[in-house]
Amino acid sequence: MKKFSRLLSVVAVVFLALTPAAAAASEVVGASLTRGLDLIDRAYLFDSKLDPPELLDAALEYLERKYPEVISRRAGDRAFLVEADPCRMRIELPPAIESVGELAPWLERTARIIQRCTTKPKKDAPPLESILLRAVLSGLDRYSTVFDAERRTEHSIQFRGKLAGIGARIGIRNEKLTLITVYRESPAYRAGLRDGDVVRRIDDVSTTNMLVSEAVHRIRGDAGTQVRLTIERPGEPDLLPIVVTRDIVVIPSVKAQRVGTDIVYAEISHFSQTTPDDFRRRVSALLDEGPVRGVIIDLRHNSGGSMLGSAAIGDLFLSEGVLITTAGRHGEPIGGLTAQIRATEDTPFADLPVVFLTSPHTASGSELLAGSLRNNDRAVLAGERTFGKGTVQKTYGLGNGSALKLTVGNFLPNGRAIPGGGMIPDVEVDRYVITDGRVRLPASHAGKELPFWLQTPAWLQASHRKALVVIPQVEEIGDDDKEPADVQVERDPLVNLAADLLRGYGSTSAARMLALASGWLAERKMEAEQAAAQVLVRHGVDWRGAPGAAAPVSVDQLEVSVTADGDVIKAGEETKITVSVRNSGSTPVYRLRGKLAADSGILDGRGLLFGYLAPGGRHTWTTVVKPPRALHTSRLPVRVEFYDDHGLIGRSKPTALVIEEISRPRLLYRMHVRAGEEPGVLRVTLDLANRGAVAANDVRVALRHPKSNEVEILQGTATLEHLAGGSTETIELSVKMLVTPTETPIVEGTISESDYGIFETVKIPLEPTDRPGRWRGPPEISIAGVTRADDGRRRLVFRIRDESGLVWALSRVGDDQVGYERLSPGLTTEYTVRVPWTPKEGESQRIVVRAADRDGMQTVFSTDL
Repeated sequence: MKKFSRLLSVVAVVFLALTPAAAAASEVVGASLTRGLDLIDRAYLFDSKLDPPELLDAALEYLERKYPEVISRRAGDRAFLVEADPCRMRIELPPAIESVGELAPWLERTARIIQRCTTKPKKDAPPLESILLRAVLSGLDRYSTVFDAERRTEHSIQFRGKLAGIGARIGIRNEKLTLITVYRESPAYRAGLRDGDVVRRIDDVSTTNMLVSEAVHRIRGDAGTQVRLTIERPGEPDLLPIVVTRDIVVIPSVKAQRVGTDIVYAEISHFSQTTPDDFRRRVSALLDEGPVRGVIIDLRHNSGGSMLGSAAIGDLFLSEGVLITTAGRHGEPIGGLTAQIRATEDTPFADLPVVFLTSPHTASGSELLAGSLRNNDRAVLAGERTFGKGTVQKTYGLGNGSALKLTVGNFLPNGRAIPGGGMIPDVEVDRYVITDGRVRLPASHAGKELPFWLQTPAWLQASHRKALVVIPQVEEIGDDDKEPADVQVERDPLVNLAADLLRGYGSTSAARMLALASGWLAERKMEAEQAAAQVLVRHGVDWRGAPGAAAPVSVDQLEVSVTADGDVIKAGEETKITVSVRNSGSTPVYRLRGKLAADSGILDGRGLLFGYLAPGGRHTWTTVVKPPRALHTSRLPVRVEFYDDHGLIGRSKPTALVIEEISRPRLLYRMHVRAGEEPGVLRVTLDLANRGAVAANDVRVALRHPKSNEVEILQGTATLEHLAGGSTETIELSVKMLVTPTETPIVEGTISESDYGIFETVKIPLEPTDRPGRWRGPPEISIAGVTRADDGRRRLVFRIRDESGLVWALSRVGDDQVGYERLSPGLTTEYTVRVPWTPKEGESQRIVVRAADRDGMQTVFSTDL
């Protein structure tokens, strides 16, 4: 797994002596950690993945990323070496170890190394036992995690759908804490608060530069208590003091309206325990306005939530039958989860035909609802393929305020699994979105192998169904326009398609609805194909379909070249990537499309349209990329993934494209704190210097709102529109001391510049000084060259510089940490790191070098080579 920065001389286990404090901490770690590991052993769905040596390997890699001083490597199938100088330990897992719980003693010994030989974590860092448990979970699925007390509260609120508060959604607008939405019938609305109100103070505490999370924490409270908000309202000359009495607030999750005069449209954003009543009330109110032909339920932006909330909505439409079953590892019931949910006779919408709208964001509970009604022949699905999450998670308390959320089972709509890769709608819409320089391909074009947690277990029967009809939809969006997140319902093509389907062929039997509409849908498909061909011809693409049964296409008959203008892609600049395809086969290729497949998000997933290729024919497609200016020189292997109307054809061989880095600013600062003219006011002067070769634009300095009430920020932000290379500018900020502190308060702030991705955290001790302090800035890291050792192996040489003194430096290749050096900040202002590098054709390696200086400032240099 890892190579040490120096050879370990330890052969046997080194047992570390514990101080009383460390021993006490270890006991706390052991109690919650043991419970968490035991739960994983007993309840985790994918038991074949519970391999103790592999999970320990993943856990140690996670801890390396969390604690730079920790280095580990595998010393055999069941042996590991762990070091955090001067601590060393050898872990030798016994051959008989079979359970994850048996890792507890070794994880606790690793915790002792962390406690004794690494930098102390911040005060607000998660407890060590939570970090250890997250480390183990890092080797499992992405949905299993550990909640600290605050995140557990937020998860519980989202699940229940109600909380004690004022009933408003807040956010940052124009750098001000603003009420985005004040819910009707909420305490906030009754008190006179309205959308757009700016919150200046919360209980006499200034909100200048206050984080949304902190504002939420201050505004929420027990029902019946009061919170005083000072409001700035557009058009009002004076600030408004408004007192709100907190109460239990239901979080809205349903929007409903009529489409035309005869269709109900309801959008469900998420599922909570209050969603079924909300849905029932809103839809019933619309039905009271007059007869309707059916209901459209929009789940396109719904990623799930409460399983019971989802099932309860299905029960409103189905009077009998199974809605949901849950199953554990091999079909057994899951403790604490309802094994089966059946429809009841309380069915107010039994006579309403239903069409669900789906997309790749339709996941989990929303797939459960749509799948359960579809599998009971009660609803039609229209839109794009769903996400494909068929697992259910359960939350367990760990006894220390935190909780373990663990994947424990599959939920099965009417006994059939959600298929890996998502459910295919009955009326599938292949949605292409074209902008200048890029194409978004339909969700059906997903050729990557699914991770194990999204695959359908072999013992389960998946709900595999083909679409009755596939309708293409091509949208053109100008380069200066953004793809609209929310299209007005009346102008949404998919809403109109579903409404027409319900008006003409609505039935409470999905099979009957589709049978009646089959001819009409075939006509809509032909019209859509003609419209798509007309749009694509403007982009030089012949989108003709095969006249009959076309011969299968092999990726071997497609000759591919991928080139960049100028042979390199420059960071921060637009570059054209041209993909050329020639049909070297003897049969035509119809409606050929593709996408770039690369490890880098800059290129991965870029759509390509080629259309019809006669034998010997060639077509090119050009896409435009603009990598961030902060990228370093990299080598990116790129493949082309090809599709036709039958699905995935295959992948081409890789082509290496090179990203060339550009010069960038280097920002340093020094600070000077002086007493202001008013009592308690301190003036903070920051000198900003750009030691780089190019200018920095829109450099923003912001002081973070202190969590305590000792300090109030008066002037907390400033922006420099232009800071030329080699120049220095000064900004003035101010704060006010509200109490006499027992020790020097420290205010944190940030210095940021978006063009080059600069983001630096600064700490400002609020103690007046006679003169400005020294210049500070993060370490500077650059590639100095390549060397070749006597054994022929290459080494990349990185140079690290910092005038204030370096504290440590580390390097990683892929997932492996290959070196860590603790340095002397009083002596080391420049250091060289040599990283092993083995270039391979068609592959690149992620190489990361990190360094920290004595001011606690860090730099991360990452590249793919």
